[in-house]
Amino acid sequence: MGKDNCKNVVAVCTDLWAPYHKSVKIHLKKAVLVFDKFHVFKYLSDAIEEVRRKEQRQAEEKGKELLKGCRWIMLKKDLTRKQKRKLQEVIEENQNIAKAMLLKEAFSAFYEAETGEEALKVLEEWTEQCEESALKPFKKLAKRLNRWKDGILAYFTHKITNGMSEGINNKIKVIKRRSYGFHDVDYFFLKILKATGFIPDMREVYP
Repeated sequence: MGKDNCKNVVAVCTDLWAPYHKSVKIHLKKAVLVFDKFHVFKYLSDAIEEVRRKEQRQAEEKGKELLKGCRWIMLKKDLTRKQKRKLQEVIEENQNIAKAMLLKEAFSAFYEAETGEEALKVLEEWTEQCEESALKPFKKLAKRLNRWKDGILAYFTHKITNGMSEGINNKIKVIKRRSYGFHDVDYFFLKILKATGFIPDMREVYP
């Protein structure tokens, strides 16, 4: 980008990986660091899954069978009737799973907040709930979010995410997986450009 362009960067969106933060501080001194909301939700999903795995390991045979195959049900937003019944059964049978799901639902209010001040209040109340839950993965997550709350709350000022770049990265992974890798890097690059719309489909140019 060059030094002159770097001076004009107002905000940068990254995940919570420290080398990214260091690079921004060195090269984009005026930029505000915004932590990507989709990565924050990923950390929440990881905490839920960690609780589920522990509960499944410790459960009796009946409990193991009940928790088997419910991983994605616990993480999805839109559930079928059958999935809702399954999740309700799990919640009724397992107290720690119930706590994890309540914390998941409570966190949705964070990014629904209209201002940074409102979001901060939600975050403070939510992290207190995590501490009270006695669920180790959520207590760990609460500390992590508190540690990086300035960057997380910066979203409410700049409203930027890594959604587009993450989408492109996923397309690249799919192309690579379908072809079992590429020996020709230039050809791989052309496939990426075509898949992301930078190279037009010749059938559309010459129908």
